[in-house]
Amino acid sequence: AQLRKELGDFTGAAYAMEEVVLASPMDAPAHVELAECLASAGDYRLARKHMTQALELSPKNTRAMFGLIMVSNGYLESVSQLGKKHVVDEHDVEVAKALIQYGADKVLKT
Repeated sequence: AQLRKELGDFTGAAYAMEEVVLASPMDAPAHVELAECLASAGDYRLARKHMTQALELSPKNTRAMFGLIMVSNGYLESVSQLGKKHVVDEHDVEVAKALIQYGADKVLKT
């Protein structure tokens, strides 16, 4: 995964990290790294899922807290750039906004 990231192949890095997560699903740092690869590849929705999983496994993981804010914000930015011709899941937008608030609240409490 590291070599793929260094080469700028974030999709390949995400694939490699998915294998790590499958082998070790309770490893919060692995979920964070997978989420970072997914976000770099542009898959903010799946990145958000893995950041959330990392926080479930490790509630005081500051990297996951900031990561959750960043991937949720990245999702909102990507949706805002789609234009009016694309159908946007408003529920998903509201979830992203709530997760940004949740992450910010967690960061402020640490």
